[in-house]
Amino acid sequence: MVTGVERVLDREGRVLAVRDVTDGDLAAVAKLFEDLSFRSARQRFLCTSKQAGPRYVATLADPARTLDAIVVLMGPRVMGVGSTHPGTDASTEFAVAVEDADQGRGIGTVLVEALVARSRRRGLPTLSGTVLGGNTQMLDVLAHLGLPCRMVVEEGGTIAVTVTISPAGALTSAHLAREETARAAAVRRLLEPAAVAVLDASRGRRPGRDSVLVRAGGVVGSSPITRVDGGYDVTPGVDLAVLPDRADDVGAAALACAAAGVPTIALMGREVGGSRVLRHGPLSLAADLVERLRDEGARVLGPGSTCLVNTDPLVGLHLGGPRSHVMGGVVGVVTDDGQRLPDLVRRLTSHGLGMSAVADVGASADLSVADVLAWLARDPRTEVVVVLLSGDAPAELVRHLGRVHETHKPVVLLAGGVATGDEAGPGPVRAASATDVVDLVSVLVQRSELPGRRAVVVTNEPFRAGAATPRQFARGALMAPDLTQHSEMRIHFLAPGTATRGAVLALPEAATAEQVHDVLETLADDPGVDSVVVDLVPNRALRRDGLEKVLHGLPSESSRGRPVPLIVAVDPGRSRQHHEVPAFATVGEALDVLARTTHPRPHHHHHHQSA
Repeated sequence: MVTGVERVLDREGRVLAVRDVTDGDLAAVAKLFEDLSFRSARQRFLCTSKQAGPRYVATLADPARTLDAIVVLMGPRVMGVGSTHPGTDASTEFAVAVEDADQGRGIGTVLVEALVARSRRRGLPTLSGTVLGGNTQMLDVLAHLGLPCRMVVEEGGTIAVTVTISPAGALTSAHLAREETARAAAVRRLLEPAAVAVLDASRGRRPGRDSVLVRAGGVVGSSPITRVDGGYDVTPGVDLAVLPDRADDVGAAALACAAAGVPTIALMGREVGGSRVLRHGPLSLAADLVERLRDEGARVLGPGSTCLVNTDPLVGLHLGGPRSHVMGGVVGVVTDDGQRLPDLVRRLTSHGLGMSAVADVGASADLSVADVLAWLARDPRTEVVVVLLSGDAPAELVRHLGRVHETHKPVVLLAGGVATGDEAGPGPVRAASATDVVDLVSVLVQRSELPGRRAVVVTNEPFRAGAATPRQFARGALMAPDLTQHSEMRIHFLAPGTATRGAVLALPEAATAEQVHDVLETLADDPGVDSVVVDLVPNRALRRDGLEKVLHGLPSESSRGRPVPLIVAVDPGRSRQHHEVPAFATVGEALDVLARTTHPRPHHHHHHQSA
């Protein structure tokens, strides 16, 4: 038999344990069957005999009649049991049962997945069973397991099912999808709580400057956790308990909240003198506390979390974090680095890049960056995700970020403050600094889809673009535009004397703001252009405020209904907050960011004919 304990998540994101049945479990398993409802007992045994449960429990300890027997537990409580048995015709039969209170939470799927894994190790080709036609929950589990499942309706309304074990890939993909959904569900109650309860660390004294800052609006209500007679009074219906980890009684308060049914607990820390101060004791003690909380069905943020913000006006959650208002927007930020987080938030805000949510996971004793990422990937308000890490990003996390980047939305990674370089295969967009994060995000939020690689530099000073531009294009795997004949003719008509030099569109020195604006509108309508870098030098024809006039009022959609190319500007003054488009200090910076934010898949080159 397989030994050891496997940690899994149910559909609500609760942490469960899966392990083999021991002799010490038999009494608890018997009690589970004793407490089953009439409906559940009939679905499990296809009969209503009171002796069916005890007879089944007796087989679990008999290796001649049972191949594998497993239990799913939350703490010491047995929530479900599953087993496989030799059939009468060389087949292998499986059976699962889940206590009534926890049915519909994914525990049946956990049991079947674990039995399939054990049967695969035994080299078994299939598992078979009989399911009542009215047992829609089990039929749904089998239909969405990720393995071929043959179902044959029998006389009497039962269904004979046969699960083919051999192809592991489909099961793995389905399991990963279920796990991500479960992770998001756990974080949903953290970032979208209907009610919040807060423990004051001051014990009645005037709160200090480091008190946890709580702002609530929309549907979120905030109530205190009151100390009464050596215990704690927690308001019913609370989704999130906020506990300062410097409180002397944080452990007792957290356990009281979990016992009261609070599903998520945030252990908030603080910043002093530039370094995080944790008052929760050694991490080994914190790990023991977290384990006990998870046994009660609670999930834990921290210890040492400094910020938890959701700017959704229907939520309005602000725990800790910057003392100033966090501007709402489309950028989701998750970090384990509370020290550098305020600077990143300030930089994003100063460039008009608002945030949908900000979460610091602190010491990550339970909920991790990957858990919050699962929620951000599914959050409709989040268009770009920023991951800020205090150290190097583990390879497994980088692969996870890459999957989200490829299948959900763009992900920007700043790990340890040092760029780690591009790696082979899909992955997140790497940033070298907080400033680089702002540059990357300012481009990514302009497009719902990552733009292609065909770029053009529009300039009235071609020598400033210089010979370095072709090298920059080659280094970033960018390609020159593929303009239609109609676009080329129109550009020459609008700005006579314009020359196309590969990826550089050189305008005449006498080009006015109106002419440049019309040229950009023409490029915006051309399907052979994915991005445009506007590099203009003030002169007699184009005054110093000409760049603003050029960029003002550009179309958001082409005449063909497709998104317009991504347009960025070159402005050595870096006054991006005054522009309608992202701006960079040099052409090289702009091309570097465009190269890193284009889609990694190769773009097929097409030649267009005039209309």
